[in-house]
Amino acid sequence: MKTLRVLPFVFVILVIGTIACPASSRKKALLLISQGKENFTRDNPRAEQVLCLREEMASLIKEGNTPVVIEHDKGVAWIYLNDTESPRDYHEISFDSDYFEIIVDLFPLKINKKLKKKLKKGNKAFMDELGIEYLVENGEVISKIDYEKFEQYVF
Repeated sequence: MKTLRVLPFVFVILVIGTIACPASSRKKALLLISQGKENFTRDNPRAEQVLCLREEMASLIKEGNTPVVIEHDKGVAWIYLNDTESPRDYHEISFDSDYFEIIVDLFPLKINKKLKKKLKKGNKAFMDELGIEYLVENGEVISKIDYEKFEQYVF
């Protein structure tokens, strides 16, 4: 008889545990990390925010910040690139991402161990390792890229 009284409580605990555990243990799929004058992290932006990430990143750069978008599930960094002096096109991407079709105006890079270490030191160290420096000229963000450094991580 006591077993019948306890069963509803056990059932409720199991249901709550099933709902709560996966939600709390899931990694955030997409993070916008901005470091500089204003440090913040925003996780899982809504669909309309994902489409405007380039504009938001450009705005953050103009304010003196260094933003990076991280796709945790796939180990991908999405960075702002706008090289007006010697732009290059990279067509061959040999890694997986859930956002290739959605984020079409940022550049994706697979995060290897070396880049992961730099990212842990901060966004500035990460961008320095990639050979990317941002300049603001006439209200436009320009990427100054050291292609010898950068192309080590592209291919």
